[in-house]
Amino acid sequence: MWPVSQCEVLRCGNPVSRMLLLIPLEAGAGRLETGVCTEHGRLIDAGRPWRWEPDDPAMGAPSVFSGHLVMGDDFDSRHVTVIAPPSRATRGLTRAPDGSEALTVYVERLRGDGSTELLPILMGLETAQRVIDRLCQYVGRAQCGHRHGPQSDVAPAP
Repeated sequence: MWPVSQCEVLRCGNPVSRMLLLIPLEAGAGRLETGVCTEHGRLIDAGRPWRWEPDDPAMGAPSVFSGHLVMGDDFDSRHVTVIAPPSRATRGLTRAPDGSEALTVYVERLRGDGSTELLPILMGLETAQRVIDRLCQYVGRAQCGHRHGPQSDVAPAP
């Protein structure tokens, strides 16, 4: 008998048919698994995208390891999942809502059914710089390479 009896995909109540490994022991945080039903196991095996979303302990979650999987329409509605770097960026032809110069970055978005779509993201140059700074904080400054300032030209990505 597995530690969970119902599939842990959001809104699914089917019985668990197998466990899905989320974090292997080698990751250093201990092994984390979740239960999935036959239907969702087949979709995962076929390559459908999924994401583990931990529950918030501040909102009454039983532990920091509790959560659920999101797939399909829930995957689409929760987050934008970018699977490719920006394919191109244009600057100077668009204006931000405040009238300042803006940048449109095009990224490839993964949808819950496994398809992709091109997603244009419009942002002012100051906002773009803040996004770059936050990403650099996340991955570490040494991995960011050359930083583009607000006055530099943004060349299209290859």
